[in-house]
Amino acid sequence: MQFYDNGILSCRVSKDVLRDLIEQLITLLVNRHMEELESGDSYVRIINTLVVRIIERSEHTNVTW
Repeated sequence: MQFYDNGILSCRVSKDVLRDLIEQLITLLVNRHMEELESGDSYVRIINTLVVRIIERSEHTNVTW
């Protein structure tokens, strides 16, 4: 997610792309197979961190649906 370290680029992501990305990340969070992985808890923390970073660094008018 180095893309979101660049403030200019992260603000130019379209609403549709943000929606699809967040939807996919949330799908990963609710996937029961994550619990079966050896490092499942770590993956959940990483995905949560990514979602928060995306919300914080994106154009806020594009984050709200």
